[in-house]
Amino acid sequence: MNNKRILYGLFASILILLLFSSFLAGFVLRGSLKSAPIFIAQEPSSNFGLSLQPIETLWKVLKLIKDNYVEKISDDQKLIYGAIRGMLGSLNDPYSRFLDPSQTKMLEEESSGEFYGIGAQLGLRRIEVNGKWEDRVTIIAPLPGSPAEKAGLKAGDYIVAVDDKEVKGLSVDEVAAKIRGKKGTSVKLAIERRGIKERLNFTILRELIKVEPVETKLLPEGYGYIKLQSFSENAGERLRDAVDKLWKQKARGLILDLRNNPGGLFEEAVKTASVFIKDSPVVIIQERGGKRTPVSPEKSLYVEGDYPLVVLVNEGSASASEILAGAIKDHERGKILGRKTFGKGLVQTVIPLGDGSAISLTTAKYLTPSGKDINKEGIQPDIVFGPDESKYEFSWNGAILRWEQKHLRILYLSQKSPLLKAGFQVNDLINQVENRMVSTNPLVNITNLLFDETRKSIVLKCLKNGKMFSKSVPKEEIDLELGKAVEVLKGGGK
Repeated sequence: MNNKRILYGLFASILILLLFSSFLAGFVLRGSLKSAPIFIAQEPSSNFGLSLQPIETLWKVLKLIKDNYVEKISDDQKLIYGAIRGMLGSLNDPYSRFLDPSQTKMLEEESSGEFYGIGAQLGLRRIEVNGKWEDRVTIIAPLPGSPAEKAGLKAGDYIVAVDDKEVKGLSVDEVAAKIRGKKGTSVKLAIERRGIKERLNFTILRELIKVEPVETKLLPEGYGYIKLQSFSENAGERLRDAVDKLWKQKARGLILDLRNNPGGLFEEAVKTASVFIKDSPVVIIQERGGKRTPVSPEKSLYVEGDYPLVVLVNEGSASASEILAGAIKDHERGKILGRKTFGKGLVQTVIPLGDGSAISLTTAKYLTPSGKDINKEGIQPDIVFGPDESKYEFSWNGAILRWEQKHLRILYLSQKSPLLKAGFQVNDLINQVENRMVSTNPLVNITNLLFDETRKSIVLKCLKNGKMFSKSVPKEEIDLELGKAVEVLKGGGK
C-alpha cells in the first residue's frame, strides 16, 4: 500500500458476502482504493509519546516465551500478532482491531460490491446476559435475494456457532473468517433469535454476491421508489441519476428505502446526501480532543426540485445510512419513517504495518449536521412505524402481530391485508395457526407455519364474542412500511 489515507467505509459490520473480513465502518484507509482523501488523521510522532519501560517489558516477555516455553516457538510473527491483538483488545473497543495480511487484502477488495459468500452483514451488539454485558456477533441485515435471506436469517440474529464450533469470545473478524469460504461450499450456522428459546440451525451455500447499489421503480400511485442497497463505489452518481430520471417521469414524490442497508464508503454517504442537500454540511467529523470538521456536499450531484421525500429506515440501517438519514432529517428535507436505526457513528483509521498487516483504530466519530452523536443512539424516525422486534413483533400478510405466549395479538392491519378482508380486526387474539395452539408451541413453530413458502393460505382461529372465529387467509406479499410511506406522501409528506 502507498502512504495515502482514505476515509472509505462506514460500519464495523462484516460483509459476509465473500465473506472477506470486510467491515464497512467509517474507515480512514491508507491504501490504493479508488477515492479521494476526505479525513486525514495525524501521523504518529517519532517518539510515540511513550516511556521505553513498557517496550522493554514487552520485549522481555517475548524473549522469555521464546527461551522457556515448553515447546519450541518457530513462528515469531504469531507472537507479535498476538501481542498487537492484546494491545488493541485492552482498549475495550470492538472496532479497534488487528488485521492480518489476508484480512487487509480482503478489506481493500470489498469496495467493488462483488463478493463470494452468503450475503449478510455482521456487526457487534452489546447485550445483557444474566446480569452481565456481552458482545455478540449479530446479523445486521441479510441482503435481498441473498443465500442468507433465502435461508431465513434475519436482522438481529445472534451467531453462536459456525460449523458446530462455538464462537463466544471471538471477534467479528474471527467469526467472519470461519464463515467465508469457496464458492459452492456450504457453512452451518447456529443462531439465537429473540423470543425463541431453541437455537436455530441453518446450512447455507456460498455464492457469488453482486450488490447493485440502486434499484428504482415508479409506483402505481405515481410516486418514485428508490432502494439504496449499499454505499459502494458510484452509489452517489447512481442515486442522482435515479432521482433525476424519476423526477423527469413526473413522479409526485420520492420514497428512499434505506432499510437493512448497513453502510459502505464514507465518500458515497456524502455524495448520496449531496443529491438532496445543496449548500449546508451533511455530516460532522469529530476528532480526538473534540475538534469538529463539517463536511460539505458535492454541489454537482444536487438534483433541483421541490419534491416531497420519505426515507424508510429500520434497525438494520447503519453508518452511511445514518449519515444520509441524519442529514435529511436535520435539514428537514424529508420525513424519516420506520424504526430507530442501528447507531454506529465511529471512524476507524486503517494503518498498514509494513508486512501486509494493518491495524484498524478508532480515531474519530461522526455527528449529524446539528451535532447529534449517532453512536449507540441511532436516528429516531419522525414517524415511528413497523414491528418492534424487541417486543416480539413481526410483519406478516399486511399485519403487525405480537407474540404474547398464549396468543398472537393483531396490532395493525393495512387496508390491503387479507386478514382485514377475512374479518379479523385490530386487537383480535389469534389462538391457533393451522392445527397448532399458540400457547403450547414455541414462537419458532408458529412463524415457520406463517412463513412457509409452500403454503398459499393459512387457517387462523380466534375467539370473537365468545365464539370461535376461523378463517383461511390467503398469503400475500405486502410491504407495510412502503404502504405507510405512500400514505404520508398522499397527505403532503407530513
